[in-house]
Amino acid sequence: AVQLILGQAYVQTGRYRDAAELLGSINAASLPKAQQAALHQLLAVSLDKTGQTSRAVQEIGRAVALNPNSASLQYQYGSMLFNNGDTARAVAALEKAASLDSNDPKKQKAYADALVRYAREQRGDAKETAYRKAVSAASRLVASQSTYDNLMLLGGAQLGARNFSDAVSTFERASQKNPNDWLPYFYIGQAQTVAGNYSQAERALQAAQNRTSSNDDTVRIWKQLGLVYEKQKKFDLAITAYTRAGDSAAVTRVRENKEIAEHNVEVEAEQAEIERLKREEEELERKLKELEGETPPLR
Repeated sequence: AVQLILGQAYVQTGRYRDAAELLGSINAASLPKAQQAALHQLLAVSLDKTGQTSRAVQEIGRAVALNPNSASLQYQYGSMLFNNGDTARAVAALEKAASLDSNDPKKQKAYADALVRYAREQRGDAKETAYRKAVSAASRLVASQSTYDNLMLLGGAQLGARNFSDAVSTFERASQKNPNDWLPYFYIGQAQTVAGNYSQAERALQAAQNRTSSNDDTVRIWKQLGLVYEKQKKFDLAITAYTRAGDSAAVTRVRENKEIAEHNVEVEAEQAEIERLKREEEELERKLKELEGETPPLR
């Protein structure tokens, strides 16, 4: 028990390596159940702070097993799993934490964040289901705290769930919270592109361009603008946009599509001319037959 108190003091003063060594030497079974959970929790923190992430996750898991109805332990467990890349288990733990402490926005946000990442990792129906759950969790979060970050999280979930009109509305709310940030406008452009509203997408992406000076961000915007122009068969504008984005493969593709489209126009024009000449020939034949007093043959 004395070692446990000393280990806690080490953690509180940032002496994590000393804490990990001391706490790791304690026989957990020699302590009462409540102190066992505290031991595993403190050991998890000290291990995590010293880069021993896998062992830290194991220790916090032991603490949760001893006290599964502790919202703070479930939150700590889920956060460690999330940071360690174990998204599925992180979602389960953070869902429990959010359920146990529904009034804590920090836990609600961690749960929604985990759901969005989990959705990105999925395919097919599982992806759509996960995004719907993320929308639900993020909506509750925004209802309690409609901050810029929370609105961006909700908009991202709605975009993933293909709720494009809802996503546009949410990102517009976010842009009002932070008018100088380019990201809400960029995501509005993405949502409008997928929805087929190309003129609205173009306006949003141009607004995003006016709000960033970062080269990487500008490249993303030009690529999206290239797609918007390509969808509308505005080939020259698309080529310019993709060129500015440095996407040579897209430039080649658009040029090929432009050539095909121009060839198709020529073919259609030639076919239309053939049809016109044929109609004129048929009309001339009909008039000649009428002059000869004969009934024109049925065609």
